[in-house]
Amino acid sequence: RGKSMGVLFGGRSYMPSTQRTTETWNRVADCLPHVFLVDFEFACATSYILPELQDGLSFHVSIARNDTIYILGGHSLASNTRPANLYRIRVDLPLGIPA
Repeated sequence: RGKSMGVLFGGRSYMPSTQRTTETWNRVADCLPHVFLVDFEFACATSYILPELQDGLSFHVSIARNDTIYILGGHSLASNTRPANLYRIRVDLPLGIPA
């Protein structure tokens, strides 16, 4: 419909600086995965939490085609597993100017 946005995924974060030491400065921790829709035209972003995505999942590959995003694989630090998942997310972009 003539609208385009950037999509970002996040499922990991660095440990808080107060918990880092010289030996652990680059450690990450699992966190609830978010999907961010970034509107470059109006310089704003919206964050979504999807219940289908597992806690702390870091994605291996994501591919977008038209209004659908495919997410392959993943890794969880807590269980050290790499499940063979395939997620399909359909994005319905809002039209108009953000509030």
